[in-house]
Amino acid sequence: MDLHPEAIFLGHGHGDHADNAAWIAGTLNIPIYSSPETCDAMQVDAARYVGHSVNCVPVVSRGSVPGSEVVRLNQLEPLACIVAFKHIHSGTVPYDPTYPQVVINDTPDPREPQLYPAGTPHSFPTVAAGAGGPISIFYTFVLRGGYNFTTSWHNTTGPLKEGVGSDPGLPSASVGQHLFEIMDSLPRTDVEIGSIVSLGFRNNGERDVVMYNQHLRSKVYFPAHVTNATNPSSAPEWRIGWYQQNDAMGIPESQRPEPRWQVDPLDYLKPQVYSPGDPRWLDATKPAAVQRYCGS
Repeated sequence: MDLHPEAIFLGHGHGDHADNAAWIAGTLNIPIYSSPETCDAMQVDAARYVGHSVNCVPVVSRGSVPGSEVVRLNQLEPLACIVAFKHIHSGTVPYDPTYPQVVINDTPDPREPQLYPAGTPHSFPTVAAGAGGPISIFYTFVLRGGYNFTTSWHNTTGPLKEGVGSDPGLPSASVGQHLFEIMDSLPRTDVEIGSIVSLGFRNNGERDVVMYNQHLRSKVYFPAHVTNATNPSSAPEWRIGWYQQNDAMGIPESQRPEPRWQVDPLDYLKPQVYSPGDPRWLDATKPAAVQRYCGS
């Protein structure tokens, strides 16, 4: 609340992501961007927590196939262009024998109860996630001018290789391949903030995470979503697993993003600041991609 946000961009409607969204939007009178199905849940939450509807903007069409619509949002214009599309929520698929199997030991540190006391104050769980729960939106934010500093954000990482999920048109490997093609065509990502946890990690480790990294060509990667689907104190294990997964998939060091590990609660409140004018973000392929999705 003290940050005075202008808008809320929801990846999907599960309570561990959309919790508090309707209350914040209704209290501050700011819009929510999400799928139409998640907007349904937000209106139910808003009626319960703030007593009136909220401005929830559907990003894609109701019941659409992932990747069938790539949209441009104007919320931050003329400062930044926002590109969004539906992708696939994380899920479990059989072991992929293409790569050596990487085992993630998601076991808690015995000191976890002291590190992460039970109970979260001021929490307002979504009461009606319903069909909007797993429907997932991917966002890329392109800062206009200069080096077109680009941030991509996804709070779930799906098995796009197999195209397995609960959305219309799935399972379909061709849909998943099309999603990778969209990522390939976006302006190169400078900073990726993405879920390092996929529900399929027991079979395929962090394969899906590394695939997102590679198709986005990320320069920096902030792993997110370690503290709900897994044990909070397992973050160091996920860090080791990410390096092992890159090795198993034969990704050269020069093609891996710089990982910036976040451990709750020590790191989550530390501001992460990057200068958009840093030549580090220079990429000759960006202008054409920015023109394609954002115009002049």
